[in-house]
Parts: sequence; structure tokens; C-alpha cells
Amino acid sequence: DLLAQVRARPGVFSFINPYSVQLLNAELFEGIWFGVDSYYLAKLLSIKFKTKIVHSSFDNSSLAPLIFDMAEAKGWRVFLLGGKQHEAQKFISSYNTIHSRSNIFLGCADGYEDLKSISLFEEQIDNSDIIVTCLGTPLQEKIAISLYEKFNQKHRILTCGGYIGQAARGGVDYF
Repeated sequence: DLLAQVRARPGVFSFINPYSVQLLNAELFEGIWFGVDSYYLAKLLSIKFKTKIVHSSFDNSSLAPLIFDMAEAKGWRVFLLGGKQHEAQKFISSYNTIHSRSNIFLGCADGYEDLKSISLFEEQIDNSDIIVTCLGTPLQEKIAISLYEKFNQKHRILTCGGYIGQAARGGVDYF
């Protein structure tokens, strides 16, 4: 299962939907573990790319709470990259309100403006254990691969499309 894989080793783990799969090309599939939020699309892609692609997603109904709980239990730090700065900050604030003992979030960077100056966040990124990229496909996969290689393949990097923004707009009840 995915949670065991994330726990066991660093890597790039991406979650795509039927729309975003159209935007990915074959070379982006190299070296990335993919989960698809459509059961039938997962089956079709498994056949097309001759690899097992599972039905899963990074949201509150699936893996996000499990990943964050695992990070908290292991003392791992999370860096959020993507969405608008105020959305990421609101997401962290809402999460911390619900999980009062939590201190898993090391920081966040705007997915619109801060990508131009990502070097400002290198120390926080380097000191994190998990990086969650919320940039939309295919940009989030390209950035995830780039960060994975730049920081010596030591992070667990997960993509989540628009999850952070959606969760921020949904407020505490979204959790």
C-alpha cells in the first residue's frame, strides 16, 4: 500500500485525475509512483504503461490525513509548495487548530509568486522530510522531480493538485 511505501523510502508520489493524465507525457512517468483517483483510469493506465497504477488520491477522504498523521507520529516535518500563500497559511492554521499538539509544518511557499524565487526556501525545504506540491499537473510533477534530484533524493515528495486551496476554502470542517 502507498502509506507503507511513503513510510519506507523517499521518492516522488503523484496523484492524478482523468483531466490531468492528458497533460502528462511518458517521460514524466519515469521514476514517479502514480495514484489515480479514478478506478477505471488506473486500470487503463496500468495496461498502457505496463506498471501497476493504483486507485488513490491525496485528499481528506483518502491519504492526506494518513500522511499527516504518519508525519506527526514519526516527528517528520512537512513543507507545502503551491497554492496562494494565504491559502497555505490558512490550511496550516486550520490543521493546527484541529491537531493542537501538531508542529509538523516547517513552512510554505506560494505556488504562483514564490516559484520564481524558490531558492529563498531551500533551507526549509532541505530540512523537511515531506514536501507536498500543490501546483497542478504537469508543473507539480516537474517541480517534484527537480526537488527530489536537487536535494539528493532524500525527501518524500507528494503532489496534490488543488488540495491545499480547496481545504483552505473549506475551512476547519473540510478536515
